[in-house]
Amino acid sequence: MKRIAIADIHLSDYSEDILDNSDLPLRLGEIKKTFNFVIKKAKELSIKHIDILGDIINDKSVIYTIAQDLFKEIIIENPKLFFTLLSGNHDLSHTGKLQKSAISVFSGYENVCCITDKVFSDKNMTVISYSSNFLEKIKQCSDGNILLTHVGLNEAMIQSGLSKIDKIKLSDLKKFKLVISGHYHKPQEIQNDYTRFYYCGGFTNHSWNDKNETKRFLIYDTETLEVESIPMEGQTEYKEYIIDDINNAKEILKEAEIEKNKGNYVRIRKLIKEEIETPHDIMVIEHKDIDVTNRGITVIQTLQEKLYKYLDIKEIKKEEQENYMKTLQKYNIVE
Repeated sequence: MKRIAIADIHLSDYSEDILDNSDLPLRLGEIKKTFNFVIKKAKELSIKHIDILGDIINDKSVIYTIAQDLFKEIIIENPKLFFTLLSGNHDLSHTGKLQKSAISVFSGYENVCCITDKVFSDKNMTVISYSSNFLEKIKQCSDGNILLTHVGLNEAMIQSGLSKIDKIKLSDLKKFKLVISGHYHKPQEIQNDYTRFYYCGGFTNHSWNDKNETKRFLIYDTETLEVESIPMEGQTEYKEYIIDDINNAKEILKEAEIEKNKGNYVRIRKLIKEEIETPHDIMVIEHKDIDVTNRGITVIQTLQEKLYKYLDIKEIKKEEQENYMKTLQKYNIVE
């Protein structure tokens, strides 16, 4: 039987976004549009099961009505599709015995199965939601063909060019032939002699962290264990171009303008000293030699000062920085 796997939807109100043609904040509108695409494909291919592998909610303890209603409508309008939801780290609030999963609000629908804290096994498939004691849960599992989960893997990349050391390694998952996971937003596949591991990747493009990526969903076969990657269509993407040779600048600028006219976010990273004429509405980042040993953040700075400096390092425009700070103030992270 074939099933669809997606992950990392990150539903929020995105109140800082401008509204699209349907009066939804842009990023929430992208989520709705992408769901419509996935569901259309599911119906065309007669696939009945859609597995959402964590981080359905973005803001942990907070569920916004506009986002909840959007997801609820998708469930109600597709009664012949069965949705399996498992908790990711963003879906959880508090810690210890007080920890709850925000996805439980969708558990009352007949075509929804929510997996929040227990290991779920059915035939040749095991499902484990995000957990601080993930390795202990793995030890308690029997060998199987498929594991669906939400986990950080040591050998994986968080995003292009960025990885981190994690205590969970691919060798820890050798009980399973196929693992499909949410958590890291970069679509990728990793394998060894025992296990093939797939990250679905982020559901939509949220920021420049997703630059030059086409998002996807996965179709996997529970019998043959074959996996097919289906590119998302119609999404707004973040396109970054690098000009490091004056001889190819004209060609790159032409391509960048085409992508801008398609509605994508476009920026150019200029690594040459020569002046080039760029369209006025395309962001150009001039190359600067940066001393990576001195980021300008010190222990004597206030948290707010550190955050502003971090936004400078990440090349966030000054006029956009206030929106970030207002969001942090909203959740009492800074004063």
